[in-house]
Amino acid sequence: VKGLYIYGTVGSGKSMMMDLFYACVSQHLGRCQRMHFHEFMHMVHRMVHRAKDEAPGVRPADEVARRIAAEVGTLLCFDEMAITTIQDCCLLAPLFEAMWGAGVVTVMTSNRAPQDLYSGGLNRHVYLPPFVAGLEAHCRVAPLVLDTDFRQEQVARSGLAADRVFCEAAGGPDA
Repeated sequence: VKGLYIYGTVGSGKSMMMDLFYACVSQHLGRCQRMHFHEFMHMVHRMVHRAKDEAPGVRPADEVARRIAAEVGTLLCFDEMAITTIQDCCLLAPLFEAMWGAGVVTVMTSNRAPQDLYSGGLNRHVYLPPFVAGLEAHCRVAPLVLDTDFRQEQVARSGLAADRVFCEAAGGPDA
């Protein structure tokens, strides 16, 4: 097993659990990273274009996985795993197989079970099954399905109105 895939309902604590894990583990690992899945895929697409130019003849997914293992390290934590484009769906199976082969451990959160990713997507039946099979082979898949949205409960306990809470963007007000 090379990782963990936690999926479940909104507000069930998936991201908080992963953040606590990352905070504890990152103190002891030299190189590791936690990022939003969308941010990761944006980085991957940039790396694929660079790999095609700098390493012709090498399968881009293999080169990107090698670079991720070298730059990011042995642990990569993703929040909000979601597949929204055919490009991402096509790339994920070879990329993740190569990353797991390079020793990268992945911890992911998602609102969807692996088999429900990219629901209704173009050629889903072709590209998603290899990724799901790899995910299930390399990661423990853990459902966290609760009837409680802990974020809403916290707002209710605090006495604040949910529509009056402002959260600044991760990159600051100019992001």
